[in-house]
Amino acid sequence: MALIFWDAETWMYPGLLASHPELAKSVVEYRYKTRAGARTNARKLGYPGLFYPWTSASKGGLWTECHSWDPPHCRTQNHLQSDIALAAWQYFQATGDATWLRERGWPVLKGIAEFWAGRATRNDDGSYSIRDVAGPDEYSNGVDDAVFTNAGAATALRDAARAARVLGEKPPAAWSRIADKLRIPYDKKKQVFKQYDGYKGSLIKQADTVLLMYPLEWPMSGQSAAKTLDYYAARTDPDGPAMTDSVHAIDAASIGEPGCSSYTYLMRSIKPFVRGPFDQFSEARGQKAGANDPLAGSPAQDFLTGKGGFLQVFTHGLTGMRMREDAVRLDPMLPPQLRDGVTLRGLRWQGRTYDVAIGAHETTVRLISGAPFDIETPQGGKQVVSEGAPAVLKTRRPDLTPTSNLARCQEASASSQEPGMEPGAALDGNAATAWVPNAARGTLTADLGRAVRIGEVTPQWTGTRPASHRTQVSLDGRHWREGTTGPARYVRVTLRSADDKKRAGIEELKVTK
Repeated sequence: MALIFWDAETWMYPGLLASHPELAKSVVEYRYKTRAGARTNARKLGYPGLFYPWTSASKGGLWTECHSWDPPHCRTQNHLQSDIALAAWQYFQATGDATWLRERGWPVLKGIAEFWAGRATRNDDGSYSIRDVAGPDEYSNGVDDAVFTNAGAATALRDAARAARVLGEKPPAAWSRIADKLRIPYDKKKQVFKQYDGYKGSLIKQADTVLLMYPLEWPMSGQSAAKTLDYYAARTDPDGPAMTDSVHAIDAASIGEPGCSSYTYLMRSIKPFVRGPFDQFSEARGQKAGANDPLAGSPAQDFLTGKGGFLQVFTHGLTGMRMREDAVRLDPMLPPQLRDGVTLRGLRWQGRTYDVAIGAHETTVRLISGAPFDIETPQGGKQVVSEGAPAVLKTRRPDLTPTSNLARCQEASASSQEPGMEPGAALDGNAATAWVPNAARGTLTADLGRAVRIGEVTPQWTGTRPASHRTQVSLDGRHWREGTTGPARYVRVTLRSADDKKRAGIEELKVTK
């Protein structure tokens, strides 16, 4: 039996919607066609509306088609409802098809909103909670007020209310009231969204809280977004499923922290997972998808979820593209490692076809066919794109933010690296990423790009410090001298770990004058 997961809406669908909406339509049509099963599921669980199973087949039956009851993902992975609702609303934004919205999208959006209105419980202080759930992180189950679940429910309720108004319907007042008062766990001291009520920083299997920034676009300050991304990226199981780092890359591109961590995450989203001889995508870098998951089996091959995430780094990450009802939002950026630029051809929106060419300093948007349309940009409101009159936008370059670190975003090489722990991670300006050698002894070399007089070299170690290390510098990369001062173009750090099973690494290598 073939099964459909939330992977369809969250990981495979967005890239298709951006380029081939006629193919993406099959994803939202599947949920429309299985809504009878979803309504039966909800009724048997004691809720109104629609409840789609975590995994489903041709009918959408919870007890006949869902295959994970211990742990009870079939019952607790409620966030799937919001993933489905978001996909339905995004289809309307992408196509502008009000007939489809009324006949196919609205029944799904309305049914899911009804479910959430019945699923949320009111607290004594007037807030609402959703209890006994599991977020996307499969290492946690049976938690209360999971942040992605609650934020997704609020988004689904608001999108359903908006759809009702588009169609001339009056949405129930309860939808907005519950959406506005759902608890969103947040640590004010750390400025980090908490994965669920009571979360203490344990290892997580895959992207969860970081999905608030994308695809949910949950409102937050840039500082909270950066701190939340860094906090969870450092706590994600490196042996977890392949799609996680694609969201890290998209979030990093959107946030624009100084440096080039978006490229680190981009590389981490593909290099550890591509397998020869046919370059198939593996679900995990190791022998199972989730080192701490007792139920995880051999990684899936060919893992379309990972491919879908990787594609979104380009369609939504580097472009900053987000579809609106009346415009396309673009906020392009480019990491320095892609210095030749990136061009996306044949993007689609509401009957138009357009190209986006991201250059080192400017991005050009060309309309290939269709009526003129508006581009929404953070820098300057809206611009109109028409055939023969492209729009030119500024390309954001977080790597060009001034820094005293001469090594930041320069080229790096290493004697070896654990999968996903690339040498460039030690030079990307972000301590949430790291280089770790694939042996007890390892060497990291940074090319500063030109000879400069340096005054200090400071490795910022991972949680496991080396038993010993040495630092050398060179003008030509062949002749090395001990020390950390004087004229040099190359800096080399050699480390030795006391325990080969707990290898030391470098989060960030700082080279200053």
